[in-house]
Amino acid sequence: MNYRIVQDPANVNSALLEVNKLDATFAYTTFLQNRSLTPSTLFSSSAPGRGFGFDLGLTYMDQYDPESPALQLGIALTDIGGLTYQGQEYKYTDIGANPVKFRSSDFNNLNGTSSIIEVIQNKLNTGRTPDNNTFRAGLPTSLNLTADYQLPGGFGINLTYLQDMRSAQATAIHQPSILAVTPRYDVRWLSLAVPVAYLNGGLTAGASIRVGPGWLGTDNLLGLLGTKSNGIHPRGLDIYAGIAFGIGRIEEE
Repeated sequence: MNYRIVQDPANVNSALLEVNKLDATFAYTTFLQNRSLTPSTLFSSSAPGRGFGFDLGLTYMDQYDPESPALQLGIALTDIGGLTYQGQEYKYTDIGANPVKFRSSDFNNLNGTSSIIEVIQNKLNTGRTPDNNTFRAGLPTSLNLTADYQLPGGFGINLTYLQDMRSAQATAIHQPSILAVTPRYDVRWLSLAVPVAYLNGGLTAGASIRVGPGWLGTDNLLGLLGTKSNGIHPRGLDIYAGIAFGIGRIEEE
């Protein structure tokens, strides 16, 4: 975007923002407008998006017997495909000879981010018709490489690398590229793991524990300590938990 801030001819004590060039695509649907986000809404037959996705992958495993070390290597290309939506699409590679002007008063008395977006949309789209009435959004296609080594005594280590396969300019959901190393101790009734990852230009460190069929963990303990002053990124915390159990019994002869 090329822009400049100039004095407002209508008010010498104020300034306005002139947008002269914009390379962007704006597309949206109104399906969720005035609708509550419920399962019936998400799985409605009138939902505006249609598409498909699939994964491709291979796994190699090497273990002489249950008492020997186990090596597992994997490669996969996941989330191949995309969704096509019924909705308006505007492309702003050419916004016209006259710059689009934004004044601070344009944003007075607004309620919520949706109102701000509506103001920007109306300014950019004045006198325009949509370039398309459908638009496509790609799935977060990524290349996944994994290596896992497990010793019989319970100690093991996992290496995972995820590479975003979408270009920076693609209209798509993106899988952040990530490199993670996870040392662990895993036996029948207890498992401990410490994932350390390089993500979005920063290091994250987490921890997880499994006792019997239940587990609890986080991928970013350092996020709790992150502030502007200490420079720890990324900030934030995620927590996951679960329980798994089998039904019935398999008997071996």
